[in-house]
Amino acid sequence: MINEEKREQVILSTAEGRSHPSLWSPARVGRILIIEDDPLIAQILKEMVKQKGYESCISLGSQQGLDEFDSDNYNIVFMDLSMPCISGWELCKSIKAKNPAVIAVLITGWDITLFREQIEESAVDCVLSKPFQQREVTAILERASAHS
Repeated sequence: MINEEKREQVILSTAEGRSHPSLWSPARVGRILIIEDDPLIAQILKEMVKQKGYESCISLGSQQGLDEFDSDNYNIVFMDLSMPCISGWELCKSIKAKNPAVIAVLITGWDITLFREQIEESAVDCVLSKPFQQREVTAILERASAHS
C-alpha cells in the first residue's frame, strides 16, 4: 500500500518524477479499475495509464464499478468522489471491505482541505485532484508498483 503517501494529494517534484526501471512493472501493479461518471475524464485517465503500459477498465457509474470490481481481480481503483447514487466515500468503503489490499485512489475537483477529516477517517489511500496531470498519475502507479 502507499503508506508514506497515504491520504495526501499527489504532487511530484522533478526529482521524484525520475523513473526507476526496477519499479516499472505493469505486471506488479496488475489491473486498474477507473470508476468515473464523466466519460471524458475516464478516457483521459485510461490513456494516461495505458501510456505507462498498464491495463485498465472503465466503469461509468458507481454501481457498475462495484459490479466490475466483483467480476475481476483489480489492484488499483481510481474513483470519483462525486457520483450519483453512491459517493466515492461509500464506494471506497465497499471496495475496501471486499479487498483491503486494493489501492483506493479518490479523484476530486473539490479542494481536499475541505475533506481532511473525512480523508483521515476513510479507507482512501491517495487523493488525485482534478485537473490531474500525467506525472501525478505516473507517481501513483510507480508507488503502487514499489509497494506491491
